[in-house]
Amino acid sequence: MPDEQEDRWRRETGGSGFPERARRRLRRLRDSRSRERAEVVLLVKCTVAAGLSWFIASTLMQAASPAFAPFTAVMMVQATIYRSIAASWRYVAAVTAGVVVQGALGFLFGPAFPTFLLVALVALALSRLPALGAQRTSVATAAFFAFSQFTMATDTAGRVQGLVEIVLLVLVGCLSGVAVNLVLFPPLRYRSADEGLAVLASSVADLLQDMGTALCSGEAGSDDAHRWRRRANGLADMVSQARTGVETARESLRLNPVFFLRRHRDRTSLETQRNVVGALDRVGGLASSLARGLAERDGGEAAAPSPAELGALLSSLSDAARSLQDIGEGPLRQRIGELDGRLDDVRLRLSRLEEDRSGDAVRTAVYTDAARLEEEFRTLRDALREETGEAPPH
Repeated sequence: MPDEQEDRWRRETGGSGFPERARRRLRRLRDSRSRERAEVVLLVKCTVAAGLSWFIASTLMQAASPAFAPFTAVMMVQATIYRSIAASWRYVAAVTAGVVVQGALGFLFGPAFPTFLLVALVALALSRLPALGAQRTSVATAAFFAFSQFTMATDTAGRVQGLVEIVLLVLVGCLSGVAVNLVLFPPLRYRSADEGLAVLASSVADLLQDMGTALCSGEAGSDDAHRWRRRANGLADMVSQARTGVETARESLRLNPVFFLRRHRDRTSLETQRNVVGALDRVGGLASSLARGLAERDGGEAAAPSPAELGALLSSLSDAARSLQDIGEGPLRQRIGELDGRLDDVRLRLSRLEEDRSGDAVRTAVYTDAARLEEEFRTLRDALREETGEAPPH
């Protein structure tokens, strides 16, 4: 009985106790694609970058304010190496600008309160320069910190040394952050592309499946068609997220040594994944157009040539869309084979639907949208074949 009660408790609570949660987290840590693994890697990299920069600034340079280096280093551990380098040069430029402004005005007018106001005015004005990107606010921050250092120094040599030290500490921090990001687990963001594409393909497949099931059952009405159209229009956000994921993955390859050492030959190229996202975007638009046609019949019943055949066609297209979920992970030839099998059934369904395409303009428009859906998947299949070197079927 105690064992049965424990099993029942686990089923009801989902094993929500601390030991069970800890075990789940440890299991996910073994997966290189998990969010937990990414968080731990980021934590380790930031710690190493901070420690390295502190050692250089405190032990080797014996700087008066070494904390500026690890503070900078942690900020430079970005999601991609390209972003680390881009953020670094902008941050160095922003800090240097702030230090130069403070140094020039400080030596010209002295460490007085009116000088601070003038430094603040000029630094805040420079902080609006778009060329420095997200780092532009650091112009004012550096100027304020430099003014503090300037006022604490007792002679000209000490003031010059303090200002130069700030810039050097920033350089140490940037170099440490970029070096650690480059050497220690260089980030390849394939996961962002894979997840965005998988969510989009799954959503498109679910929409087509729901449309197909309702039409096959003969229970689809205008209200259903309006709801399908709203869902199809809502795919735009997922398309945007998928495109962002692909672009992030492309960016992570730039200047990344792992990409050059390990080519991931079993993966589908990111260019192909971008083309798949574009194709699914067009499929969503066609699904919206088709749903609009189904809703344009007066009365409660949706307009369609042979609703059952149209429903079967959409269900087959749903299977085709679902076969694209894991296309980024390869092997691509296997995905093409799965897509081929789905499209054979789609062509059969479309030929049957063509026999009942005659009628009013609404029925003709619905058939045209269905035919364009099939053509979109067939065009995508042919493009995938070209990437593998296979000749498209005639």
